[in-house]
Amino acid sequence: MPSSAVRLAHERNLEKSRDALLHQNLEERDFTSMIFCIDLADLPSIKQEIRNFIKNILDKYSEKASVDRVYSLNLQFFNLTTGLKKEA
Repeated sequence: MPSSAVRLAHERNLEKSRDALLHQNLEERDFTSMIFCIDLADLPSIKQEIRNFIKNILDKYSEKASVDRVYSLNLQFFNLTTGLKKEA
């Protein structure tokens, strides 16, 4: 069940992301976006690959003895066709 606290945290991260887009240098940030078509049956697998990607990034970079920055990694993967066609 979705939590209002989690939704609020995501909303705040999106606001911070917008601020970074407007105010941070390209060297300090990376914004990548793509739109593509999928088979709905692949959705669980795609979501698992996203979780694996995040875990790999955390395992590789977050446990270093020397750190000097705090970064936020946000991935949004959502349906752009909701409401455009009825599902069978």
